[in-house]
Amino acid sequence: MMGELISSAKAVSETVVMTGIPFDETRTTPFSGTDSYYLRQDAEAYSSELVAVARAQGARILDFFSLLKNDDMGPLLAEDGLHGNAKCHERLFAITRDFVMSEFGEG
Repeated sequence: MMGELISSAKAVSETVVMTGIPFDETRTTPFSGTDSYYLRQDAEAYSSELVAVARAQGARILDFFSLLKNDDMGPLLAEDGLHGNAKCHERLFAITRDFVMSEFGEG
């Protein structure tokens, strides 16, 4: 399924695949008073698979998960521990801007 989505996207435009970000598992197991559990090992496995499929499809990859997995994400996460806060979005913007400039240039 991932491969089909990437292939379809590549047919209509330049394609950049982006992974999710690491999160605070201590606040996501369970998530926000629900029966849902978000585990970092599952997210990392999903991101790794997405990267592998994107590479096989020849798509550019911006792997936020790998880039940030050794960082202290606490100050970058919303209260729920899963989603990025404003500081996180600023950081993701800077990473994305640098990636786009290096991959596509100024033109």
